Order: sequence, then structure tokens, then C-alpha cells
Amino acid sequence: MPTLNQARIDPGTGNVNFAPEEETIVSTADTGIPGPQGPTGPAGDPGPRGPQGIPGPQGETGFPGGPGPTGPSGPQGPLGPQGVIGYVGPTGTASTIVGPTGPRGGVGLDGTQGVPGATGPTGPQGAPGDFGPTGATGPQGIAGIGLTNAGNWITGTTYNPSDFVFAPGNTSPSSMWI
Repeated sequence: MPTLNQARIDPGTGNVNFAPEEETIVSTADTGIPGPQGPTGPAGDPGPRGPQGIPGPQGETGFPGGPGPTGPSGPQGPLGPQGVIGYVGPTGTASTIVGPTGPRGGVGLDGTQGVPGATGPTGPQGAPGDFGPTGATGPQGIAGIGLTNAGNWITGTTYNPSDFVFAPGNTSPSSMWI
């Protein structure tokens, strides 16, 4: 047999409340006049929460707030780059005041060896020196080759290596040939 549950809308919340099963109206026929409505039953438990509604319009901008308290100082930043060299002022006038001369400084370190200069020209011949003492006698030399006088030169003659000859000279009366 089909059943029909009664429901009502709660005017305070707008929730739809269904009647419990005990208050189910049973219809057994399609005919007849319905009877008078019964008294309102007790309020049921709230139903589940509905879905999120659409956002409302943007509100007006509020008044600006006052300044907040000063925050703590931050850490020191890195050193900036070297600044541009400033303008050099004009040269002043020369002073006529002369200060006292300072004490003489100490002797400095020796400098490095310089590059040798070019060789100078040869000097004049020196005066002869004194004679030195006579040296010791040297050893006996080897025996020499004796020469043989072969007389006057004769063309076509064969001579030995140890022969010497005479011939008439051009600038002197005679010449000797070895």
C-alpha cells in the first residue's frame, strides 16, 4: 500500500521538516473528502546544512587606519661603490714662508750593479820596460841538416834537398838558392 509523508516549512529557519513515520497519512482510496488538518506536531531535528550561498556584493572601502608603530632597524647594507672624484679647486698663491731644513738622512742601501759601459779606445804605447834577468839555458836541440855547396846554378840539373847554389843577381852581384 503506498504511503505519503507530510512535510512543513519552519517559518523561523526556512527548513523543510518531514513528519515522522508515525504521522504518515495512509490513503486507501482516491475518493472522499479529506478530513480536517490535525494539530502541528513538535519541531523536528534540524536538517543537514545547505550548500554555500553566492558571495554578496563588495562592501565600501573603509577609512584609512592610523600609522603603525615604527619597526626595528634592519641590518646594515653592503658598502656602496666608490663615489665620483670631486672637482679640483684652483691653485692657491705661492707662499713666501720657508720652513726649516730637516736633518740629513742616513746613508741609503747600495743600488744594483749597472750595465757595463762600452770598451774605450786603446791607449798609447807604453814606454819600454827594464830588461828582465837572463833566463836559464834551454835543452840541446836536435841536430840540423848540413848543406852542400853545389856551385853555380846550371839549368836542367837535378839538385839534392841539402844543396845550395849561386846564380847571378838582378839587384846584387849574386843570389844564393837553397
